Amino acid sequence: MIRKVLLAAAAASTLGFAPSEASAEAITLTDPLAGASLHTAGIDMAVYFTEADGLFHVVGTYAPRDLSAAPARLRMELADGDRTRFSLPGRQGVRYSFTRGGSALHVEAEEVGRETARLEK
Repeated sequence: MIRKVLLAAAAASTLGFAPSEASAEAITLTDPLAGASLHTAGIDMAVYFTEADGLFHVVGTYAPRDLSAAPARLRMELADGDRTRFSLPGRQGVRYSFTRGGSALHVEAEEVGRETARLEK
């Protein structure tokens, strides 16, 4: 599955849909269907969004780099100003933050100690 995601990203870049630049485990997406990826603490995550009815419909596909577990997918809807932070099941050492600001989606991955997940708005 992750190979399919990576192949799709490679194909998209050859068609002129280049992924956004990633810097220090943070990406900012401004165009629907223009994906980018994060690579933090042995976890690879590819992210993209679509927009409908004023909401960003965000999709993230993630897997451990060593392929010790099957790829999994997360989905969320974000309105302008929404932010959520969480860790993935079994991978509490990385905290992900998804923030919607206007026409941009900002995603960060940060190595942290174990903590309880919480929803922020």
